[in-house]
Amino acid sequence: MKPRERLVLLVLVLAVFALHGRELGFEFLSYDDGDYVVHNPFVRDGLSVRSIAWAFGAFHSANWHPVTWLSHQLDCSLFGPDPAGHHAVNVAVAALATAVLYRFLLRSTGRLLPSAFVAAAWALHPLRVSSIAWVSERKDLLAALFLFLSLEQWARYGTTGARKRYGLALAFFALGLASKPSLIPVPVLLLLIDVWPLGRTRGREPVPTKRLLLEKLPFLALSLASIALTLGAQSAGGTVSSLAELPLDARIGQAVRSIALYPLQSLAPSSLAFFHPHPALVDPDWAPFGPGFFGALVFLIAVTAIALRARRARPSLLVGWLAYLVMLAPAVGLVQVGEQAWAERYASLSTLWLFAGVAFLGVRARVLPWLAGLLIVSWAALAWREIPNWRDSRALARRALEVTDRNYTAEAILAKTFFEEGRYDDARVHYERAVAIRPRFSEALFGLGLVAQNEGRLAEAIRFYRSALVAQPDRAETWLNLGAVLGTRGDLSEAVDAFGRALALADSAPEAAAAARGNLEGMRDRLRVAPAGDPEARALLRRVEAALGAP
Repeated sequence: MKPRERLVLLVLVLAVFALHGRELGFEFLSYDDGDYVVHNPFVRDGLSVRSIAWAFGAFHSANWHPVTWLSHQLDCSLFGPDPAGHHAVNVAVAALATAVLYRFLLRSTGRLLPSAFVAAAWALHPLRVSSIAWVSERKDLLAALFLFLSLEQWARYGTTGARKRYGLALAFFALGLASKPSLIPVPVLLLLIDVWPLGRTRGREPVPTKRLLLEKLPFLALSLASIALTLGAQSAGGTVSSLAELPLDARIGQAVRSIALYPLQSLAPSSLAFFHPHPALVDPDWAPFGPGFFGALVFLIAVTAIALRARRARPSLLVGWLAYLVMLAPAVGLVQVGEQAWAERYASLSTLWLFAGVAFLGVRARVLPWLAGLLIVSWAALAWREIPNWRDSRALARRALEVTDRNYTAEAILAKTFFEEGRYDDARVHYERAVAIRPRFSEALFGLGLVAQNEGRLAEAIRFYRSALVAQPDRAETWLNLGAVLGTRGDLSEAVDAFGRALALADSAPEAAAAARGNLEGMRDRLRVAPAGDPEARALLRRVEAALGAP
């Protein structure tokens, strides 16, 4: 790289640290960070033979991403429970990914300013805040890093034909898939990159189409394997919404809206939040194919038509648009995972191609560099304002409630912060608001059970826990708490059943399962000293031992 190019690289990296450095003082969040780090013993205890084996074999949190788990385990080995170190790694990975993206674009196009603009837009945009400020989104940053490394090696392979570069591109792609399955569409992305910016389909010696396709087969094989693992993980985690809750027309209607929304949010981001509820779940009057759907459809058709018309003179526009659609496909919601309508983090690996498509149009005007600089500064300023909303769970929830409607997840998170402070009345109010919006919301029903249990209203706690289990029958913590309340009330037979159900869910909730085992072992020890002539105690003892797996 030339000195000027190195200087730009240094500025980009320093800008990422300057913008996101204050996140080192942020807390872990109650949304996902517990499952990923704080309450996950396989991560919290750091790297070990046991934890590494778990990382490759677990479908925890409805994902298979062993590289992500290994990175969190390494953080815990280095920093322990201090969130500052975990946040610092997120910022460092983001800075490194920015540098690699810049190098890839610079090598592929030879144009400094557009390459710097795209890398800066990717790193400093408000849509990127959630991926960097949220420890649980390490997977998004790692996927981006390995994708950019793969693309950089693919660009070198495209210009030199070196097998080593091809092998490195494939290896980095595999690591990316093992970080987050959002890279599944990359084989198609590589075909688009062959067209632009690499230009392998034109020139004096264009690469034959057959060879271009054959080159992608190993990448396709890895993508298919990742699809199979992802479907298995999501099925095991129970995160795929049922067709009864989100039928096909609702998913199509929101998908079209989301595809049109991300470009608009990229240009003028607003009302950002950690969770945007799917309107079909909270608004009984929402029409999948209403005016919003048709407006979005017209927008998408118009952009596609413009890009197709300019494909010869401005190939970056069509490739950028198609790359955006391709990379967004796994997260667009046709196969719905979770209950969100859209999410800022889903734009991480898709909208950058919109920036690239426009930045490399080849239009020359003295005002353009100034306009590009103004956009970067404006986006960075908006990101600076957005970052404090991620400092802790309360700030996160309050921001979401300010900018979204009927946000039952934000209500539940705010309720949880009140509960942890012992403010049970405030917690109950927000849990009840969440249930009023979404009656089958297991997290809020579980929270109401906790409040009732801590206030000594055991019959009410049992009712809420049972309702939560109807909505989410595979949550070990609910079975554990239900067993504890039943045991306190003297319903020992039902308590054994509840503890046994929690123990059976050890793979997804090891801490809850360990607590359930402890309760069962305590019951066993007490029952063993019961009089031999007590048939009910003997029968209950046999059931406890069966639940523990004892002879």
